[in-house]
Amino acid sequence: MRIDRRDFLKQGSTALAGTLVAPAVSATAAGAMMQPDPLARIGIATWSFRHLLAAGRNAKMPEPERAVMTALDAPKFVREELGLTQLEIIINHLDERTVAYADRVRAAADKAGVKFCNFQLGGQMSAPDSEVRAKSIAEIKEGMRIAAALGAPTVRADVGGRPGEPLDLAITADSYKQLVEFGSTIGVMPMPENHGGHSTDPDTLVSIMKAIDSRIRAIVDWGNFRVENQAQRIEFTRKLLPYTGLVSAKVDRFDAEYRPGYDVAELVRLVEGSGYRGKYSIEITNPPADIVRGAQVARDVIAANLAK
Repeated sequence: MRIDRRDFLKQGSTALAGTLVAPAVSATAAGAMMQPDPLARIGIATWSFRHLLAAGRNAKMPEPERAVMTALDAPKFVREELGLTQLEIIINHLDERTVAYADRVRAAADKAGVKFCNFQLGGQMSAPDSEVRAKSIAEIKEGMRIAAALGAPTVRADVGGRPGEPLDLAITADSYKQLVEFGSTIGVMPMPENHGGHSTDPDTLVSIMKAIDSRIRAIVDWGNFRVENQAQRIEFTRKLLPYTGLVSAKVDRFDAEYRPGYDVAELVRLVEGSGYRGKYSIEITNPPADIVRGAQVARDVIAANLAK
């Protein structure tokens, strides 16, 4: 078959256009595929649904509106009910505080496609009594072993003390130094949080963060500050942002329409504006009538305000 020059050029132009358009479409599709999933940065603390957990339940908690579960069930619950793949677990919610049990919980999480973003412990890292402090450090180290079995990269280790009491930064720094040295051998780091005691005051916590190992980051809970209004909550949160390694995203005080009691969207935008790109762990202290609905509201408001 003979093709004249005009037909040849026409076919060649069509082919060339196809090669130019196809990569453009592929690049667009690839770009869409590379967009990060906002839910990958959002998890939830078991504290939020503690009334549904067998371990740690007490008479003061609300009646469970869903089936009571164990730590072995929690990862599946979080994945199926909330679509989340990050879970922060509190030591009180383990049926057994052992590495062997943590291995089982890790296996259940792996099966559900869930990872542990943090393991919450207590602590008295600033205790002036050396025996009290040594006992607390030993307990935190044991908790760090459990965290390693869970696959959690960090543990909460509280500063402790009481607001207004004298604080010896050298003692506090030494406590965290011991934890860092131990944690470095098992891949787990301690994190202080503004969680009672000396850490209640953001300026005091900043002084602690400046005194301790620079590899340590803080858990920031914007709902733990003693404030009278949103402006104070924003001011105190901002002070801790340079040291933040995890946001305990307290979404609380829901009204009848499941609207939180303060502007969570504004707080997320504040955190994102600082350049933080870590994880948010939803924490609901006062569970509404339907904890799943409340957690979904929290999840959605955080996701909607993450940096694009």
